[in-house]
Order: sequence, then structure tokens, then C-alpha cells
Amino acid sequence: PPAAAPEGRPLPLLELAAWVWLAGGLALGGYQGAAYLLARRRLLRGAQPGTEEERAQLAALAAELGLRRTPRLLRTGEADAPLVVGLGRPVLLLPGRPLPADEREVVLLHELTHLRRHDLAHKALLFVPCAVHWFNPLVWAAFFLSGKDMEMSCDEAVVHALGEQIRADYSTSLLRLATGRRRIAGMPLAFGEGDTKSRIRNLVNWKTPKRWAALLAAVVCIAVAGACAANPQGSTRGRYDS
Repeated sequence: PPAAAPEGRPLPLLELAAWVWLAGGLALGGYQGAAYLLARRRLLRGAQPGTEEERAQLAALAAELGLRRTPRLLRTGEADAPLVVGLGRPVLLLPGRPLPADEREVVLLHELTHLRRHDLAHKALLFVPCAVHWFNPLVWAAFFLSGKDMEMSCDEAVVHALGEQIRADYSTSLLRLATGRRRIAGMPLAFGEGDTKSRIRNLVNWKTPKRWAALLAAVVCIAVAGACAANPQGSTRGRYDS
């Protein structure tokens, strides 16, 4: 008589791992998307437009940086520190308490620098490898370190634009804004949640880069790129043919 067909076979290990990887990526993407939308809705709910003075200052700084469009400026009690959210139409959020004019200038210039450099889009692209390689801690480390570098780079741009004499006041402002701050969950694509301690340390130690150092770094990069692009097949073929 013919043998009975097997009732079922266990999934091969590789196929099982593929399904686990796919489920993890979809779960991470779905969770993060839902958390981001809920956090954004909570931040914007009840938000009020900034004052006429704040909007005028924002428009002047945006024009100075060459931005084609000035972002919408809102004030919300849900944020303890300035924050930029949104990709298509970014919104700049200020905390509920008023900021002094000099401190507000530094804060707005920092957030506008993020927008001028398209850091929000870059951070969104950097999140894609995290969803694909969700199991790899090195990818997550690269994501968070890149966000920290973006924050520090914008701090340096502000100091470069306003002068090194503002470093002490800038550091004091960062420390004041970080006091009692509530971490906003579900906002990995927002800026304003940086490591305050590292940012202050970077501001204290930062110096205007020398022109010769930038030139030397460019020459080294070009030399390395040229060496990597060189094709050694000819010499290799001759050696093996002999």
C-alpha cells in the first residue's frame, strides 16, 4: 500500500530565521510609525502660534540662512525644550514658558540649521537600516551617534555664525533647557532630544577649524579614494601568468 503522506514538516532553520527577521522589521516599523504619529499629535494638540516678535525673528533668521520657506512656529506646553518635527512640513515647537530674546535667537538658529541641512530627511533615511538590521546593535549605535553628531554640528554652526564668545551663554542655555526635561517617546526623527552633557563638552572644547587642516583632510580623502579606485588587475595578471 502507498505510504501515508507526512502530516507536516518543521520549517528549516534558515526559513524560520527569515520569517523572524521579517516579523521583527514589520513590527518595528509599525510600532515606530504609530508612536511617532501619536507623539506628534500630542505635541501639536493645543499648540498656539508664537508671538509676532518670535515669528518675525524666525523669518529673519530663515532668510539669513537662505531657507526658501520659513517653518511654522508653535508654542506648546507638552515640550520642555525647542523641537523640530515633521518631514514634509516641519514644525518648530517652542516650550510653553517664554525664552529671553538672546536665548531664543540661539535656539531658533540651531533648529533652522537642521532644516537647512535636511537633517530630518537624513535621519529618516538612517532609520531604514535600523528597520532592516533591527537585530544588529552596531547599526543602532551608528543611528544614535549620527544623530548626536548632527546636534553637535549644528551647535558648532551657531557658534561659528555668532562668534566664539557666546559659547558660555549657549552652554548655560542648553543646561537650563535640559533641567527637568521629559523624554518624548516615539520621536527618533525629531531634533531637540540630544545628549546635553556631550553637547556642552563639545562646545567648551570646540575651536574654529584651521583652513590648512580642512585642506589636508580633503587631500587625504582624495588620495585614499584614488588608491581605492585604482585597478591592479594588470600587474596581478602578469604575476600569475608567469
